[in-house]
Amino acid sequence: MPDMPHPEIVRVISGCRLLDAHAQEHVYWRRDGRGLAPGYYVARRNTTARRTFNEDAEFRGPYRNRQDAETAMQDLVARTPARRAPAIHAPMSTRIRERAT
Repeated sequence: MPDMPHPEIVRVISGCRLLDAHAQEHVYWRRDGRGLAPGYYVARRNTTARRTFNEDAEFRGPYRNRQDAETAMQDLVARTPARRAPAIHAPMSTRIRERAT
């Protein structure tokens, strides 16, 4: 699965167009080829897509207003487990030297 960052609030304004959290207009598309109903959504996009809301983006909504979408986003973030960075192990020779000192 693609790396999905923290969600953001977007507003679908028509067909396949939306405004992102920075009020920049984007075209989006979905696998089923159907547009979303106008309204506010909590969206997660693929980080490798560079601000593109492509078929890998996740949309939850629509919500009647921005405040409802923000509440839903806070609930989503609270339920999402935090990612842990992978453990980095030093080579055995480094650990042996550290013990000797």
